Amino acid sequence: MLFLLSLSSWPVLATLPAAAPAAVAEVRIVDTWPAADVGDLPRNQSFYVRLSYRSDTPVGIWLRPMYRGQPARAGSNPSARYIGEGEALGWFFLMQQGDQVDEIRVVVGDGSGLGRGDFVAASLPVNLTGGSMPAEATPPEWVTRLKAEAEAAAAEARRQAAQRPMSATETGLTIGIIVLGLLVCVGSVLLPIWGLWRWRGPWRLAAAAPAAMMSLVMLNIVVDVIRDPTSHNLWPFEVAMWGAGSVAVMLVLFLLRWMVGAGRQRRA
Repeated sequence: MLFLLSLSSWPVLATLPAAAPAAVAEVRIVDTWPAADVGDLPRNQSFYVRLSYRSDTPVGIWLRPMYRGQPARAGSNPSARYIGEGEALGWFFLMQQGDQVDEIRVVVGDGSGLGRGDFVAASLPVNLTGGSMPAEATPPEWVTRLKAEAEAAAAEARRQAAQRPMSATETGLTIGIIVLGLLVCVGSVLLPIWGLWRWRGPWRLAAAAPAAMMSLVMLNIVVDVIRDPTSHNLWPFEVAMWGAGSVAVMLVLFLLRWMVGAGRQRRA
């Protein structure tokens, strides 16, 4: 049975602290699925909360699952910005079987934290424990409808963000990160090759370690992609990650050679 609760007797009308911009928001818990006292929450199923809101300014609305006054082991929904009147969907899921939630808090604000730009607008006692049985029931109409609206709003926000021109600072940072990544990738290959070609004795053996590491990384990516073209969709980041280690090793070797004067001894 769906759980319907009116919070008219609770302090759901709140004003942000004086340090934050003046804003008034009202949030009311309308329904939940499954019921708040369901007991065992089926495995791999989220707990959904139907919310009604009224806000004069754009605010975020988040669920904070709690257990004995502390944050529960759960993951919860991100939030779009809401203004005016309407309905919103909050949800969370339990991390592992046996995890418990005994209270849900609805946090409203700008995401800067409680006591700063956020406040608890409503709360609801619940009895939830992560279960082992798979979900069987079909969600009600409002869950499907509000999920679709949230996904459409998120897609629209991404579209608008993509169309927004970057500032000079953002452009510079983006170009700098790209250039740094390229330098790391190139250096991770060329520096060990330089060491193998120019150095002798133990120094050459030391340079062989990062060279072998990068060879294995590249070989693993090539073999996996031949087997499954989708296995390394983020391969540039893999190369950059391992390449950073290769460059770091070679820079340490260059520093050690300079400290002991290995290069000057060889020229002498």
